[in-house]
Amino acid sequence: MEEKAGQYVGAKPNTGVRKTRGLDRFSEPLIQIPVEMNIVFCADQGALPGLHVAAYSLLERINPMVAQTHLYIFSNALDESDLALLHKTLASLDKPFALELRRVDAALFTGFPSLNGS
Repeated sequence: MEEKAGQYVGAKPNTGVRKTRGLDRFSEPLIQIPVEMNIVFCADQGALPGLHVAAYSLLERINPMVAQTHLYIFSNALDESDLALLHKTLASLDKPFALELRRVDAALFTGFPSLNGS
């Protein structure tokens, strides 16, 4: 596009693109990035491989502007060795995270429908 006496040749005067402080609408941030991200999983021994995959995938894709990701694992079946193995899996990403195991009483879920016969 050439500029002639304050007009752009080849462009309509009103293109529908809103300008704000020199930025067009496509470069304005659409969301605010949180400083911390909290993620909760419920898992037992049967879900442990899937937990590794899901936690790795989430941590890998979290915006690098997030300063810290907190992963909380609610379980009555996992122990500290399971948590240590998960920590080793996630540490390979070299992203900041905290991992915490929280004990939960499975009786709280009595009466809920089962998932895939579990």
